[in-house]
Amino acid sequence: AILWWMHLPPPSPPVAARARLEAAKAARAARASLPMVGCASLIGRVNLRSLSPPQARCEEPARDRDAALCESAYHSDGTVFYICKHERGASWQQCVDGAVEHHCIFPPPSPPSPPTPPP
Repeated sequence: AILWWMHLPPPSPPVAARARLEAAKAARAARASLPMVGCASLIGRVNLRSLSPPQARCEEPARDRDAALCESAYHSDGTVFYICKHERGASWQQCVDGAVEHHCIFPPPSPPSPPTPPP
């Protein structure tokens, strides 16, 4: 006997489900094309957590003495970023955590590439 139903194309999803799938794909594509939101001020700065060993705060003797070095750094607690700020008094100077919280939204990671088929 011939199994005629095995040669039929799979049924298409209902219109509403298909529309939801297309909307979800479009939303993912839009998010993937977005840069970090709210983080333009971090561009060109050093993430203190990426140093070896990682540093959690702005306070550090070299940054305390050098305003440019201090203000070229930041650290984060997840999605909240703090840009280091150099403060100076009559007889002191110090690199401190900035008071402004920068909230950043990163696009989701791209899905992994499919495996390469064997030759």
